[in-house]
Amino acid sequence: MTASHARPVVGSEYTLGEEIANSITSGIASGLSVAALVVMVVHAALRGDGWHVGLCDGSAVALTDGGIATSGTTRRRWGKGMHHLVDPRTGLPVYTDLTEVSVVTDTALHAEIYAKTAVLMGSAHGLPFLSQRADHFAVVAPPVPAAAA
Repeated sequence: MTASHARPVVGSEYTLGEEIANSITSGIASGLSVAALVVMVVHAALRGDGWHVGLCDGSAVALTDGGIATSGTTRRRWGKGMHHLVDPRTGLPVYTDLTEVSVVTDTALHAEIYAKTAVLMGSAHGLPFLSQRADHFAVVAPPVPAAAA
């Protein structure tokens, strides 16, 4: 694959072979850790109980196949109220009532896209969006102050 045809990195949407090939160019240790992770997931799936993964709300799922991703505004922050999720309408960090969203679905790429989209949309539109697409999801929203309730 040439650089002009490289796919953007969003979550872990590459196949194991692509991950290993990419890792060899940036360091063999990364490739070994990705391969080990895949072996752990496959082994857990073969045992029947899946790989237990924690979600943003403190719950957990047993992942036997598919993908999982969490996105939110609590990490990758700087300054006052600044974070890495940008509202495409304003070009500024999005103001949203969802601080974190975890999504379980058919692929890691879809999980990453759905989680980020839900955060950008906020709970009013993001939760119905997830209900139509995700196999399972969890959300964290800041508590509403008593005076505002």
